[in-house]
Amino acid sequence: MATRLPIAGVALGAALGGVAVVVAQATRQWRGWGCAAPLPAPPCVRPAFWHWSDIEPAIVLAGVCVGAAIAAGLWLLARRERQQRHRFGVD
Repeated sequence: MATRLPIAGVALGAALGGVAVVVAQATRQWRGWGCAAPLPAPPCVRPAFWHWSDIEPAIVLAGVCVGAAIAAGLWLLARRERQQRHRFGVD
């Protein structure tokens, strides 16, 4: 159980990081939409909410790595805190 929990936590962090990057990239055009044009303005059409073509796999991989690193760091900090509490009898 001791080895499975960190792996599951790191996998969850990696998944959350990857999903966050995919959502941020795929909705970029929709979030940055605006209709400021000189007169006479062309018809203003709101872009689609989701664009698969805007997703860069390398950036998603970086997000997965960052999410996994954050999860691993949090797990290591929690383990160190538990060890210190056990050592000083705070539990």
